Amino acid sequence: MPKALDVAYVLYQVPDLDKMESFMTDFGLTRAARTADALYMRGAGPAPFMHGTLRGDTPRFVGGASVVIAVTQRDRLPQFRARRSALVRLERELAELEMRPAIHPVTPLRPERLP
Repeated sequence: MPKALDVAYVLYQVPDLDKMESFMTDFGLTRAARTADALYMRGAGPAPFMHGTLRGDTPRFVGGASVVIAVTQRDRLPQFRARRSALVRLERELAELEMRPAIHPVTPLRPERLP
């Protein structure tokens, strides 16, 4: 059974991106990237973004992603967190170069693939 370590991001849909940006800014988030149809906000941590908003006709929750680890990998949790920190830094640098957030599907890791 996997164990969720953290929320990677959440994704919503709203008709007005300006209102959502103002609302999220009031909670202390800052703009990571913005296009005509999408807004990505980041917090104080190392993640490239933590809240995504897509322009759409009706407000709704679209989805989200979690960082997970299998129960059999818990003894390697410190190594996993160190690797994740390095990956987050790399994604952040790439996102800044490309001027868009890095979004990747979650891929479960097997214990034999951890260093």
